Amino acid sequence: MAEGIITRRGGGGDGDPEFFEAEGGIVTDQTINGIEYRLHTFTDVNPPTPSTFEVTATANHPFASEVLYAVVAGGGGGGGASNNVGTNGFGGESLFTVKTDFEEGVYPVSIGGGGPGGPTNGSAPAGVPTSVVGPSTNLEAQGGAGGQRRAFPPGAIPGEPGFTGGEQTIDITGTGVRYGIRGGGSTPNRGHGGVRRDGTGPGGPGGSGTVIFRYRKPPE
Repeated sequence: MAEGIITRRGGGGDGDPEFFEAEGGIVTDQTINGIEYRLHTFTDVNPPTPSTFEVTATANHPFASEVLYAVVAGGGGGGGASNNVGTNGFGGESLFTVKTDFEEGVYPVSIGGGGPGGPTNGSAPAGVPTSVVGPSTNLEAQGGAGGQRRAFPPGAIPGEPGFTGGEQTIDITGTGVRYGIRGGGSTPNRGHGGVRRDGTGPGGPGGSGTVIFRYRKPPE
């Protein structure tokens, strides 16, 4: 159970070399199972200035060097239909990894948006990939595939290709969250696929992605 949440933007710790420290995104200090962690959450699609996760200090102690991070892409749009039923958009790919050897430096973060819903009688675009790159990592989650157009006539037309591997539950904040649900709707920062059209009309948009980092909180 998560408790004791404190939220702010930008800053990290105070430069203690015994602990991993970083800056960027929405910074949240949170106690999970009795241990204090620091989280950096990135949610902005196409921000006015590029988003970055900047590692300012690496940890000397093994227990403090572990960084968990989730990278979730945008979901594909739902397929449109005409006197028929489109197909739901696929959820964006969700990657979850643990790294103990982050190097100091700047890591650009790009958050993928959800694909728009397919137009009436039209298939849907895929979601946009989400990525984290930098001195010691290069990770990209693929956007979910777009939903299929179905009409009567002339039949089905596939959506834009993309990730079709299915959803994933990730617990990085103290509570498990389902990411990348096919047809889960346009909830921001979950990477769900858009909802199909049943009847005649456009499909629904996919949800945007997110990136979350977590590590032991440095002392104040």
